[in-house]
Order: sequence, then structure tokens, then C-alpha cells
Amino acid sequence: PTSIHPALVKAKALYEAKEYERAAAAAEAALEIDPANRDAHALVDASYYEQGQQLRKANKPLAALQVLTRVDPGYKDAATQVAQLKDSLKGQEAEVHYIAGVTAYLQEDLDTAISEWELTLKLDPNHAQASKDLANAKALREKLSTVK
Repeated sequence: PTSIHPALVKAKALYEAKEYERAAAAAEAALEIDPANRDAHALVDASYYEQGQQLRKANKPLAALQVLTRVDPGYKDAATQVAQLKDSLKGQEAEVHYIAGVTAYLQEDLDTAISEWELTLKLDPNHAQASKDLANAKALREKLSTVK
């Protein structure tokens, strides 16, 4: 049988060199040799966790989320960070729909504006401006329907 030792030594050296992506790959290679090895599992979690931290600092939340979801949820605060990243991305998506609603409204496309703002509020129920704009757009659509 192949020894896990060289793969683990390589993974630890890469981790210490802060090459977390390569360290995780090396630790996963070690797990292929010995799937129950606790040191290898710990190194996989630590490597992905640290890589996730680097990506967060580099303002790459989606990439950070993809990496941190590979970490055992019980490792440090990984589960909390995953939840925070999901909330953050949801807020960004809500803002994209809000702006699409404004654009549609300015192009006098009330139905699209209303559906974009409804989606905004589905993603971020506390988006105050979307609530106001949605109410105004619905009122305007109602007035226009009585004029026709």
C-alpha cells in the first residue's frame, strides 16, 4: 500500500507557505490514500478556510463562498461565514433587480419595473426604496388603467 506520509508532508509544506489552494489539493490526494486520516481532513478544512479568508479580503465573495462551502461547517466559524456571504450576495442581487426596475420605470415599462421591484423585495424585504417605488408604480398603473 502507498504511504500517506509524503502526501501529508507536501500538503503541510504548502499550507505553511500559504499556498492554500495547492495545500487543499495535496491534502485531498492524501485522503485518496487514507480516507479516514484525521490530519489530512484537518488540513483540507484549514486550507480551504484560509483560502476563503484570502478571497474575502480580495473582495471576491462568490469565490469565497464556493471555497468555504467545502469546509466542514463545524470548523472555526465557517458556517457563520457561509451564511454571511450568502446574505451579502443576496443583497447584491436585490440591488441589481432594483436598478433594473428603475431602468424599466424610466423607459415607461411599468409592468417590468413592478416585477423587478417585487423580486427586489423578495430578496431583500427591508429594501425601503423598492417598497416606495413599487407602491408608486402600482398606484400609477392603477390610475393609467382608469384613464384608458
